[in-house]
Amino acid sequence: MLPELQLLDRWLQSFFFDPAAGGWLVQPEERGLLFWAFYKLPKILLVASASLLVLYLCARRLAGRPCSHARALWAALLVLALVPLAAGLLKGVTGVSCPVQELSFGGPYGAFSIWDRLAAPLSSSAHFQCWPAGHAAGGFALLGVRFLQSLRMPALPAAIYWLPGITMGWLMGLFQMARGQHYFSHTLVSMLLAWGISSLIMALFMKEERRVSDA
Repeated sequence: MLPELQLLDRWLQSFFFDPAAGGWLVQPEERGLLFWAFYKLPKILLVASASLLVLYLCARRLAGRPCSHARALWAALLVLALVPLAAGLLKGVTGVSCPVQELSFGGPYGAFSIWDRLAAPLSSSAHFQCWPAGHAAGGFALLGVRFLQSLRMPALPAAIYWLPGITMGWLMGLFQMARGQHYFSHTLVSMLLAWGISSLIMALFMKEERRVSDA
């Protein structure tokens, strides 16, 4: 992002790239166990879990037995949907290159960071859709688990509710870094985006909870 962060990005990325050994720690075209464990499976589980929760809430509503914690669960689902959506929309318009595409890491193109795009707007390319980290955004979307705090069951440290999103987001992000698909800052921005979206929805949720309790 900033020039200083670009230097950090390239330094960190160098630990995942060894030209003498033939490239990346995890080859981008690899579709084996690691790919399924850190790329496909998390997506499948997130979509399946969200879909089942939506069906459960709708079924309870239709049966005339609405869930007492429905508002918190719908808020968590909203975060789960909006974070990857926002990251995907940004990726489509920012025109930032992935490490694997860049000349310094054996790719065919010059490097384009978000700082380059902001400092001197250039024509974009359909090849460059790497900022922020979309895959990691799906993991960070689990910051919606924060809303389970409102259920008060049982009393747990607030940090516990952040743990699934932060852990899953960085695991997914580091895997993409190992494949040359993203820099550290790409994943960092996805985490901040998820935090911002979840915090905004949390503020609206708490305002609505206070309005209902005062009614």
